Amino acid sequence: MLNGGTLDGATLTVTSDTEHADHHDAHDHQHPNSIEQSDKPRAGIAAEYLAKGYKLSDHILQRAIDLDNKQGISSKFLSYMSNLDKSVGERALGPDQTVSSKVQSTLKQAHTRAMTIDGQKGYSKVAHEYYSKALCSPLGQSVFSFYTNTSKQVRDIHEEAMRIKDHKPHSPAGASASQAQPKSST
Repeated sequence: MLNGGTLDGATLTVTSDTEHADHHDAHDHQHPNSIEQSDKPRAGIAAEYLAKGYKLSDHILQRAIDLDNKQGISSKFLSYMSNLDKSVGERALGPDQTVSSKVQSTLKQAHTRAMTIDGQKGYSKVAHEYYSKALCSPLGQSVFSFYTNTSKQVRDIHEEAMRIKDHKPHSPAGASASQAQPKSST
């Protein structure tokens, strides 16, 4: 999956002297309640790398997705998680129960209770009045103006960059990296 990726500016080449058999089916029967690293979706592994600060190019991410689809890893993983949800739910909560349905039910009840308390105590109304008054103050207007204008300026810069990119003639494929990249001004 990482073949062709980069690490600290160096291109990675990942090869193997031996052909590895697809061993996903062997794991399904050995440990029904454990997830082997090789059974995790490649896109999930890529997300773990990104979360740890690694930089992966779009083609590496696409390769992970393609591997998942080709080998059916995502569907196996989702099936495993669904079976786990159902089996744990039935053991802990009773027949035809899942952990996810219990979580959803609990969250819905908590939301309903929070809305009831808010309706009785008026927290949202008080907060809305406070923020409305703060926004109408001179300082609030300055802050609002700053963020509104800054956001628009950032969008304008992105739009201008895209306009320049679309109108700029593309360099020939054989152009050197120093010709293709803009020079920095120091």
